[in-house]
Amino acid sequence: KTVPEVRSRIANALGKKNGKWVKLLVDDRNIPDESELSDLGSKCTVVVTDPYMLDGKAVKMIAGSAVYGFRSVVYFEDGSTKFSNSYETFFPLIEECGFKMYTSFDDDRYYRGEQFEAIRVEDDDPSEWVENVKSNTVNLATVGSFTGWQRKNSIRGAGGFLGSNTKEGNIPPCPI
Repeated sequence: KTVPEVRSRIANALGKKNGKWVKLLVDDRNIPDESELSDLGSKCTVVVTDPYMLDGKAVKMIAGSAVYGFRSVVYFEDGSTKFSNSYETFFPLIEECGFKMYTSFDDDRYYRGEQFEAIRVEDDDPSEWVENVKSNTVNLATVGSFTGWQRKNSIRGAGGFLGSNTKEGNIPPCPI
């Protein structure tokens, strides 16, 4: 057995999907994955962290748009939000949490750009999404054309609900 296997077994026993949220401590010292199991000794403390936290709040979803300006929003479980005037601000959080990211590309002739929605793996239902390989022009008069991922119940591409008027104090509701 290895340290990562032990962390994974503990995570599975606790109903967690990922062992990276389990830390093994000996004398308040984190035991890294490269360590030998003998480094754990007879007294080891297990610390389980909540994987989707930012600023002490549970993250539900993250979305962003680089169309008509740059913005991104974190949606928290408690209904609050955190806004950024940058498209990539929360990319490290998305990667750290292992969120599934759906992207679309707005093909507007003047304001082209990428948009995204990043959701927790356990909330991901691939059957709710359709990928548009060719430019989707079905609702051209309403939203313009786009390629990439789209929720089946939406006329916009992933992240397209963050319109150009999205800013601090004027954030659309979370779509999930």
